[in-house]
Amino acid sequence: VLLKKFRYSEVIDLAFELDRPELIITIIQELEQRDGLIAALKHREPQDIAKIIAWVTEKVNNPKYSHVVIP
Repeated sequence: VLLKKFRYSEVIDLAFELDRPELIITIIQELEQRDGLIAALKHREPQDIAKIIAWVTEKVNNPKYSHVVIP
């Protein structure tokens, strides 16, 4: 529902709150397809971006996720 209403920031926040890597990856992929990833990450506090970067850094070496977190 949030994706259909273009509430991309809320979608990515929810995915990270649930802390389910497969869901986060799916949301990132969907936002990329909709050209909404940048919109979802805009206007965030530095500490929020730092959390997202830390998560990506943690997953980058995992072949299960690396195809998404490395463009």
